[in-house]
Amino acid sequence: MRVKLSVSRWILAAVLVAFLVLSPSDTVAAETKFQARLVWGTDEMKPENPNLKEIDAKTKEKLKAVFKWKNYFEVETQTVVVGPNELKKVKMSSKCEIEIQELGKDGFEVKLFGEGKLTKKVKQVFPTGDCLVLAGDDKNSNAWLVMLCPLQK
Repeated sequence: MRVKLSVSRWILAAVLVAFLVLSPSDTVAAETKFQARLVWGTDEMKPENPNLKEIDAKTKEKLKAVFKWKNYFEVETQTVVVGPNELKKVKMSSKCEIEIQELGKDGFEVKLFGEGKLTKKVKQVFPTGDCLVLAGDDKNSNAWLVMLCPLQK
């Protein structure tokens, strides 16, 4: 049995096939937006520094489940936008910097620098709702952490 299609149906069929074949992975990838948070972990009480904010209870419990410190204070928060194949450098403080590079299907490579020295390098795919936490030691049994969480598109 032979089916005859009019020219308009052929055009519609071609457009439909092109739409199905050109999946989002074949098109230009969108930028990814992250929240980067520099966090100080300590067993000490909050210092007088008004720039430090106590971390929210939910995040504090997640951090306490992994790390040993009793208290966590937010030092800096920034929104970072990383485009396809882009390397983004973010200064979190005078002593802390991160680099985020989009790697396509392999996710992202994140580097943590403390006082200009590379302290951690991680490749990470970010499933929905997951954050990456990179930590480095500090003096006097304290620690500093960088939390990198993708924001909803």
